[in-house]
Amino acid sequence: MPDPRRNPKRDAIKVTQITYLHDSTITYDPTKPGGSDAVGRAVAITGHKTVGLVATDGIVRGRLEHVYDDGLCSVQIGGAMKLPAGTGATLTEGFGVVGAQRGAALGYVKAAATAYAGFGFIDDNSDVEAVVVVAP
Repeated sequence: MPDPRRNPKRDAIKVTQITYLHDSTITYDPTKPGGSDAVGRAVAITGHKTVGLVATDGIVRGRLEHVYDDGLCSVQIGGAMKLPAGTGATLTEGFGVVGAQRGAALGYVKAAATAYAGFGFIDDNSDVEAVVVVAP
Protein backbone atom coordinates (compact mmCIF):
# COMPACT_ATOMS: atom_id res chain seq x y z
CA MET A 1 0.00 0.00 0.00
CA PRO A 2 1.42 3.42 -0.95
CA ASP A 3 2.38 5.76 1.86
CA PRO A 4 -0.07 8.78 1.74
CA ARG A 5 2.54 10.97 3.45
CA ARG A 6 4.61 10.88 0.23
CA ASN A 7 1.98 12.97 -1.55
CA PRO A 8 0.93 15.68 0.93
CA LYS A 9 -2.13 17.75 0.04
CA ARG A 10 -2.78 21.30 1.18
CA ASP A 11 -6.44 21.67 0.16
CA ALA A 12 -8.92 22.96 2.76
CA ILE A 13 -6.36 23.61 5.50
CA LYS A 14 -7.71 26.20 7.96
CA VAL A 15 -9.80 27.95 5.32
CA THR A 16 -11.07 31.37 6.40
CA GLN A 17 -13.45 33.38 4.21
CA ILE A 18 -14.91 36.85 4.63
CA THR A 19 -17.43 38.94 2.69
CA TYR A 20 -16.44 42.23 1.06
CA LEU A 21 -17.94 44.71 -1.37
CA HIS A 22 -16.23 44.54 -4.77
CA ASP A 23 -15.05 47.33 -7.03
CA SER A 24 -15.40 47.64 -10.81
CA THR A 25 -12.42 45.36 -11.56
CA ILE A 26 -14.71 42.46 -10.56
CA THR A 27 -17.93 41.95 -12.50
CA TYR A 28 -20.84 39.67 -11.75
CA ASP A 29 -21.77 37.21 -14.49
CA PRO A 30 -24.40 34.58 -13.62
CA THR A 31 -23.22 32.36 -16.49
CA LYS A 32 -19.73 31.91 -14.99
CA PRO A 33 -18.80 29.47 -12.21
CA GLY A 34 -18.77 31.36 -8.91
CA GLY A 35 -20.45 34.35 -10.54
CA SER A 36 -17.45 35.88 -12.37
CA ASP A 37 -14.49 35.21 -14.67
CA ALA A 38 -12.34 36.66 -11.87
CA VAL A 39 -13.12 33.86 -9.39
CA GLY A 40 -9.89 32.18 -8.33
CA ARG A 41 -7.71 35.26 -8.78
CA ALA A 42 -5.93 37.36 -6.17
CA VAL A 43 -7.59 40.43 -4.67
CA ALA A 44 -6.46 43.49 -2.72
CA ILE A 45 -8.20 45.97 -0.44
CA THR A 46 -9.20 48.93 -2.63
CA GLY A 47 -11.45 50.88 -0.28
CA HIS A 48 -13.50 50.67 2.90
CA LYS A 49 -14.59 46.99 3.16
CA THR A 50 -13.99 46.72 -0.61
CA VAL A 51 -11.73 44.50 -2.71
CA GLY A 52 -10.64 44.49 -6.34
CA LEU A 53 -8.25 42.46 -8.44
CA VAL A 54 -4.69 43.05 -7.25
CA ALA A 55 -2.35 45.08 -9.47
CA THR A 56 1.38 44.53 -10.01
CA ASP A 57 3.30 44.66 -6.70
CA GLY A 58 0.04 45.27 -4.83
CA ILE A 59 -0.65 43.77 -1.42
CA VAL A 60 -2.62 40.55 -1.80
CA ARG A 61 -5.54 40.11 0.63
CA GLY A 62 -6.73 36.70 -0.57
CA ARG A 63 -8.43 34.65 -3.28
CA LEU A 64 -11.78 35.58 -4.83
CA GLU A 65 -14.17 32.69 -4.17
CA HIS A 66 -17.63 33.90 -5.24
CA VAL A 67 -19.26 37.03 -6.66
CA TYR A 68 -22.89 37.81 -5.89
CA ASP A 69 -25.41 39.90 -7.82
CA ASP A 70 -25.70 42.51 -5.05
CA GLY A 71 -22.15 43.91 -5.15
CA LEU A 72 -20.78 41.52 -2.53
CA CYS A 73 -18.15 38.83 -2.87
CA SER A 74 -16.58 36.09 -0.78
CA VAL A 75 -12.79 36.09 -0.31
CA GLN A 76 -10.58 33.37 1.15
CA ILE A 77 -8.13 35.15 3.43
CA GLY A 78 -6.58 32.20 5.29
CA GLY A 79 -5.48 28.63 4.76
CA ALA A 80 -4.02 26.97 1.70
CA MET A 81 -5.22 28.46 -1.59
CA LYS A 82 -4.34 28.15 -5.26
CA LEU A 83 -3.62 31.39 -7.11
CA PRO A 84 -2.60 31.89 -10.77
CA ALA A 85 0.84 33.33 -11.51
CA GLY A 86 1.48 36.42 -13.60
CA THR A 87 3.33 36.37 -16.93
CA GLY A 88 6.96 35.36 -16.38
CA ALA A 89 6.50 35.49 -12.61
CA THR A 90 9.27 34.36 -10.30
CA LEU A 91 7.75 31.82 -7.88
CA THR A 92 10.28 31.11 -5.15
CA GLU A 93 8.98 28.56 -2.64
CA GLY A 94 8.95 29.99 0.88
CA PHE A 95 8.51 33.58 -0.29
CA GLY A 96 5.29 35.56 0.16
CA VAL A 97 3.31 36.76 -2.85
CA VAL A 98 2.42 40.17 -4.26
CA GLY A 99 0.31 41.18 -7.23
CA ALA A 100 1.28 40.54 -10.85
CA GLN A 101 -0.42 40.79 -14.24
CA ARG A 102 -0.90 38.78 -17.43
CA GLY A 103 -0.77 41.44 -20.07
CA ALA A 104 -3.30 44.02 -18.89
CA ALA A 105 -5.22 41.48 -16.79
CA LEU A 106 -5.09 41.99 -13.01
CA GLY A 107 -5.37 39.45 -10.19
CA TYR A 108 -2.26 37.31 -10.61
CA VAL A 109 0.70 36.72 -8.29
CA LYS A 110 4.48 36.52 -8.17
CA ALA A 111 7.00 36.06 -5.37
CA ALA A 112 7.70 39.12 -3.24
CA ALA A 113 11.15 40.70 -3.56
CA THR A 114 12.30 39.37 -0.18
CA ALA A 115 11.50 36.17 1.70
CA TYR A 116 9.51 37.73 4.54
CA ALA A 117 7.47 40.21 2.52
CA GLY A 118 4.13 39.68 0.85
CA PHE A 119 1.07 37.58 1.65
CA GLY A 120 1.49 34.07 3.10
CA PHE A 121 4.17 31.89 1.53
CA ILE A 122 4.52 29.85 -1.65
CA ASP A 123 4.28 26.17 -0.71
CA ASP A 124 4.16 24.60 -4.20
CA ASN A 125 5.13 26.33 -7.45
CA SER A 126 4.84 23.35 -9.79
CA ASP A 127 1.71 24.67 -11.60
CA VAL A 128 1.59 28.34 -12.69
CA GLU A 129 -2.22 28.13 -12.93
CA ALA A 130 -2.50 26.92 -9.32
CA VAL A 131 0.40 28.17 -7.19
CA VAL A 132 -0.25 26.88 -3.65
CA VAL A 133 -0.01 29.77 -1.18
CA VAL A 134 -0.49 29.15 2.55
CA ALA A 135 -1.73 32.13 4.55
CA PRO A 136 -2.09 32.42 8.33
